[in-house]
Parts: sequence; structure tokens; C-alpha cells
Amino acid sequence: MKNQAPEIILASASKSRKLLLKNAGLNFRVETSNLDEKQLKKDMEGTPVESLVLRLASAKAEVVYQTNKKSLIIGADQMLECENTLYDKPTDYSDAFEHLKKLQGKMHRLITGVCIIYHGEVIWTFVDQVSLEMRSLSDKFINEYLEIVGPEIFSTVGSYRLEGHGAQLFNHVTGDFFTVLGLPVLPLLTFLRAKNFMVS
Repeated sequence: MKNQAPEIILASASKSRKLLLKNAGLNFRVETSNLDEKQLKKDMEGTPVESLVLRLASAKAEVVYQTNKKSLIIGADQMLECENTLYDKPTDYSDAFEHLKKLQGKMHRLITGVCIIYHGEVIWTFVDQVSLEMRSLSDKFINEYLEIVGPEIFSTVGSYRLEGHGAQLFNHVTGDFFTVLGLPVLPLLTFLRAKNFMVS
């Protein structure tokens, strides 16, 4: 008789990550960590962005694990880097406008880290990145775009959603589309199947 698969918890408030896993048919629930990301980023200032996203992902998973010791916890985080500058989620429309103004006409990277904790141990980590070339944008277009997207822009690193109207912002994207959305789904599902955490 096979052991029963553990409950899977996504330690993320991201609607995109939740939708990606739901659409993939994974049986899971969401529990946010309410991690103080700003403090952790401050403590790790100067750390390579790949290490930082992985530490943030693992920290989120660690917080949720503390009250869910029998569950399998998936933590994830994403950061945007352009010309050695890291971008957080915009705080208001003015901030979002400035982000897009600085990114337009340039290449930038989205770096996503994933961590799985089970029985108190980190059993899998993964870091992936995507390169995106944003086209040159007029101020008028940026303002119209932000008006169309609305408040949901405040939950996105880089002030855009590539899966929606944000596709009009770009000339070229190199890398995994799922990683752009905040979760490298295929490597994650491959790992879960290999370890019999989901039906293969």
C-alpha cells in the first residue's frame, strides 16, 4: 500500500502562481507567510539576485512550515533586474509609471526562485531566469496602459502582466513563459511526480 501523499501548500499570495498550479491540476491550498521581505532584502543587500530570490522563497516556506509540520510547502519569489538595479512591486501609479519609464527600450531579467520544504528539510530548490526586451514607449501609452490594467499592477514586479495587455510592451522574450508569471511550473511538476507527491 502506497503512503498517502502529503498536503501541498503554496506559501505565496500571488494570484498568478495560484492560477498556474490550479490550471496544472495540482491539489493544493494557499497559505501566505506575511514575511517581512523588505527587512530580509536589506539584510542581504549586495547578495547576487539569484541567491536573494532563493532565500526569499525558502524564508516564505519556512514561515508556513512552522504551523504545518506534516505538509509539503512550496515557497517562491521573483525579482526584476535591469542594469544592475533591482525593482520591487510599485507602491502607487506614479511608481509604476517610473518603473516602466526606466525599463522601456531596454533589456531586463526576471529571476524566479522556488523552494520546497518537507519534514523540516529543504528537499528541492530551483532558480530560473527570463530575458525580456521592452520596446520604446511613449508617456501617453504608459499612462493608458496603467489605466487599463488598474490596481492589479501593484502586485506585479516590473509593473506589467505579460499574460494580458502587458504583451504590448515587449519586442522579445527569451525563456520559460511560466517563469515570467512567477513559477517555473514544468520543473516543479517534474520533481513532484518523481518523488510521488502527485499522480504520475
